[in-house]
Amino acid sequence: MKSILAFEPYDSLSHETFRRCVCRDGSFQWNWVHLPGHGYKWRMRLGAHEMIQMADHMDMLNKVPDAIVVTSLCNTAELRGCLPPHLRTVPVILYMHENQCAYPDREMVGELQEKFDAHMPLVNLSSLLAADMVIFNSDWNRRSCLDGLEQWMAHARQSKLGHWRESIENKSHVAWPPVDLDEAQARSFRNRREFMDPEKSVLHNLIISDHCRIAWPHRWEHDKNPPGLLEAMEQLEERPGCTWSIPGPQFSRQPESFIEAHERFGHRIDHSGFISDRLAYLDELASCHWVISTARQEFFGIAVCEAMLAGCLPWLPERLSYTELLTEKARKLSPLNPPSDPSEIVRLQAEHLKPALSMNAVNRIESLVSEAIEMHSEAWQTTRSHA
Repeated sequence: MKSILAFEPYDSLSHETFRRCVCRDGSFQWNWVHLPGHGYKWRMRLGAHEMIQMADHMDMLNKVPDAIVVTSLCNTAELRGCLPPHLRTVPVILYMHENQCAYPDREMVGELQEKFDAHMPLVNLSSLLAADMVIFNSDWNRRSCLDGLEQWMAHARQSKLGHWRESIENKSHVAWPPVDLDEAQARSFRNRREFMDPEKSVLHNLIISDHCRIAWPHRWEHDKNPPGLLEAMEQLEERPGCTWSIPGPQFSRQPESFIEAHERFGHRIDHSGFISDRLAYLDELASCHWVISTARQEFFGIAVCEAMLAGCLPWLPERLSYTELLTEKARKLSPLNPPSDPSEIVRLQAEHLKPALSMNAVNRIESLVSEAIEMHSEAWQTTRSHA
């Protein structure tokens, strides 16, 4: 059994799901050092040093693992430099949940905040160059990261750093993150759909366009574009049979758009608030007919994948990672433009998203880690033979 020493500086939401799934469904021995999911910018600046200290105190640095896996909110270059000498030749794999080049801008507060934000993409660059293999969670993440870094590097007029993009591309792969569902569980949710019943097919257009429930299962934060949700509610204002569920994670500071949405459309919102119980959350998604996203930033989209695997029809924009998650027939759909056969869309999407089911996604990730280990071993043997 391969032994993996893994570092997660932001153990929350999709990052936590990733860690739990590889531990549960993987064939490797995953030994994690992780920090709570707070203050991601500080984690990128100091998390590597803190986690190495933690690993040392936990006696996790004595044995030599087959590989080291680091996630994207850790400065991989700093972490590698902090490793004890006997671990510095172990292959390091960087899993990119997100990148700092494609986030929408927040309001900047003062020059110091602006300078601090500008540093984050360059931390990504250092991490990407320091890793032996890079795994992006979507092709959109890969492209937006490298294209964004090109724009940042255009300002570095005094830098002579060459061939950095080619170097990163040559060691990069795409592997979807695990969605915490198995195939049987997802199928049981889909089979509850009234439009999956042939005897009720004559009603499907009425159900999914005029009398439907719509889930918005995202974080209540600016990058998920809450004003877009308000606009969607306005689009369906003339359809009183359409109701809304907002079960995503929320924080102490609520966007003003949510306050306005509750004031204007509170009678249409039949659920609002995060559901911490996993099965209850999935059950809530399965009770909806559509899943909507209005996001300005999405590097993969676990929430919409969960909803589609549970049988929701996609009401998603043609941008970001969503183009990878949708089959051709699932594009440009909404309650205002429903499919002629919703059961076909649900089946096509379920098949298309199978690689994201936890067992399948973890198998793919571990196969890439094995590849990195083998390539590193071959390179090491070649170096020794020429010494």
